[in-house]
Amino acid sequence: MTVLVLASTFPASVTDAVPAFVRDQVVALKRVRPDWHFAVLAPHYGTRTVSHVRHEHFDEHRFRYFFPGSLQTVAGAGIVPSIEKNPLLVALLPFFFVFQLLAVLRLARRLRPDVIYAHWFTPQGVTAAIASMLTGIPWVLTSHSNDVRAWSKIPWAGRWVVRRCLPRARRITAVSRPTLEKMKGFFSDPEWEGLGQRVAIIPMGVDVAELTRPGAPAEELKERYGYAGRKVVLFMGRLAPKKGLDYLVEAVATMDRSALPPFVVVIAGTGPLADRLHREVRVRGLSEWIVFAGYVAGEEKRDHLEMADVVVVPSIETASGDAEGFPVVVLEAMAAGVPCVVSDATGADVVVASGTVGFVVPQRDAGRLASAVAEALTLDADRRLTIRRSARTQVGPFDWEPIAERHARFLFDPANHEPPTSRAPDRQGGAV
Repeated sequence: MTVLVLASTFPASVTDAVPAFVRDQVVALKRVRPDWHFAVLAPHYGTRTVSHVRHEHFDEHRFRYFFPGSLQTVAGAGIVPSIEKNPLLVALLPFFFVFQLLAVLRLARRLRPDVIYAHWFTPQGVTAAIASMLTGIPWVLTSHSNDVRAWSKIPWAGRWVVRRCLPRARRITAVSRPTLEKMKGFFSDPEWEGLGQRVAIIPMGVDVAELTRPGAPAEELKERYGYAGRKVVLFMGRLAPKKGLDYLVEAVATMDRSALPPFVVVIAGTGPLADRLHREVRVRGLSEWIVFAGYVAGEEKRDHLEMADVVVVPSIETASGDAEGFPVVVLEAMAAGVPCVVSDATGADVVVASGTVGFVVPQRDAGRLASAVAEALTLDADRRLTIRRSARTQVGPFDWEPIAERHARFLFDPANHEPPTSRAPDRQGGAV
């Protein structure tokens, strides 16, 4: 089988700060289906990417959508965050759609894929639906958070596009229950019954074996990175509005730090809010308690998870509707055996909700966030050990191998694929 994967966010290299979960999934799929061929189509990102690279597990193709190349910045690190940072970039979206479609048609003619696999409905799902209608090649979708609901902001046409395109997909996965519910909101209950039979909730995965292998002692790592004698509260991710970092800064500012063990909040990542967050921390006099580690990857990323005493994920849904789908860092923290503090807007709160692996707090509530972080910092040794064991047990099913196997069977097994209708799904019964 040949699979053509479409993504708007795809790293240019293993050291690129762009989120890598699509690449990791493709590598995992190749490992569970070694006789399949995977080709990835992604946009150029500035001038840092090249048009074609042959990797061990897949072929990477890039398409141009604007000239000069230095202006191709609407995608790569995420379309919504890019536009929120610079609203003028919305003018590039029509070019993006058109040139992505042309690139898909060109690759489809050359590679003759058995299926087109779109990550994110906007814009890849719409592009895949059109390409499927023109070529007859079936398409499948993985929806991440707000990629479908974004169309509700476009009067009349937006709802029509979703209702016209989604039912044409052979199979759909959503990374979390909230992601599925946002998709479901475009259809009546009877309409959804038919489409719902072709939808499943399957999140992205993590390399559990890598994260659980023995590493350097935490205290040794803290000394190496300059945090000796302090507990480490770790945020790891893109510095974007939906990550809720303003509330983390506010939480640290309101905590009774004298009543807690010495600690430091380590913010590991880069993104559009970096400069503003640096200024806010300085202005509020919090530089002693909040430090910025920049982008971390490979062994450095693993070191940070190893020495972390708490991982915090304070995500929010922004005013524009941008939100998390299922932040992989929660699974990485669980694999490392680190207690998590997550907001109820993460999509991963259902994994943490039992209380056995961490704490769930309401989004945008700095007070509750501060209390949960303080509680996590003061866990006794027995409770911390219990959480460590429970987290590592619960994260097992999220290892990339079983997750990739679920994706392979559900999305690509021809026996699962019934030809979709061109209309909204009819009343057939069934549910996810």
